[in-house]
Amino acid sequence: MNGEIIDCLKEKEFFSDLSQQDLSVLEPFIYERKLKKGQYLFWQGDPRLRVYYLLDGYITLEKSNKQGSLQYSQYIKKDTIFPYNGLLSESKEYSHSAIAETDVRVLYVSTEVFERFVAKHNRLLQRIIKEYGKILEGQERRIQQGIIPNAQERVMNSISYLMTDLGVQYPNYIRIDIPLTTAKLSTISGTSRETASMVINKLKREKKLTIKGKMMYIHEPQFFEKLVI
Repeated sequence: MNGEIIDCLKEKEFFSDLSQQDLSVLEPFIYERKLKKGQYLFWQGDPRLRVYYLLDGYITLEKSNKQGSLQYSQYIKKDTIFPYNGLLSESKEYSHSAIAETDVRVLYVSTEVFERFVAKHNRLLQRIIKEYGKILEGQERRIQQGIIPNAQERVMNSISYLMTDLGVQYPNYIRIDIPLTTAKLSTISGTSRETASMVINKLKREKKLTIKGKMMYIHEPQFFEKLVI
């Protein structure tokens, strides 16, 4: 089974700089796990024992304060290493909880093994630094979005963020491939459900998007691309 996993990883862009021989070193240490939608992979504050690679589905990383209020959330999509927070550092705990947004399939390896492996492969380390830089850029955009005083603009920018990060291109539209409720959009944008619903209904009337089966279809991507996040 692990031999098949190594063959699979070799085809992924993230590991493309590594040879089959390089990856075979990890073979005895890689395991696979499947989760159903809504299951937790790990909890905020758990010992940071594993590094994961998402093969299929979507994961949400959530961070809460001591009162249990949600402070931050981030979507993880297919073919992504996570979590980056704490990687190659002295951090001993996960800073987020990881929840299966859909049914998912992940590979995992112990943090200790993965960090030793990365230390021996400069190109993989460079790729990790590059990907972490993209995450920081995204977080900066989210912070900028959060200080926009107009709640409707925050909803629009949230849709733009989701389209850019999670959208899948089809011939006539872009589909955001996660179940997206009004309540979830209001949480992401830091607005009320009423405001989020009002903005969505307006965009529907203008035929800029539609929602079917909780999936959002963007019919005018260029409209959302113009938004500044």
